[in-house]
Amino acid sequence: TFTNEYRDAIDLRYTFEENLRDHLESGRSSIIQMTSAQAGELLRHLHQAFDMIFIDGEHFYDYAAGDIKNYLPLLSPGGLLCGHDYTPSAPEFGGVIKAVHELVPAGFEVYIPVGRIWEYRLLQSS
Repeated sequence: TFTNEYRDAIDLRYTFEENLRDHLESGRSSIIQMTSAQAGELLRHLHQAFDMIFIDGEHFYDYAAGDIKNYLPLLSPGGLLCGHDYTPSAPEFGGVIKAVHELVPAGFEVYIPVGRIWEYRLLQSS
């Protein structure tokens, strides 16, 4: 969690980059600093599929649903779409929970692997 240990956005950005240093230097990860909708548009124009997309955005339904709709088509076959803030005990996260359940793709189920993380998991055939 972020408390008053960060003086401003510069400290937050520095800490974020330090935590991802190995991934950033290797080219496995990139930082795209813009709104979620802008980033989705940019990524669509790259015509590239992604193995995993993690959403940690706004908690209101319209934003959460928009993120899922924008990023789901960018996944490679068998890719993983997951996100943060799946917290049934906190009403302020209700938009995330509603969007996650309403937009489950055919053949997938909602899975909560740990804490407040959600993912769409491919249904296992019996």
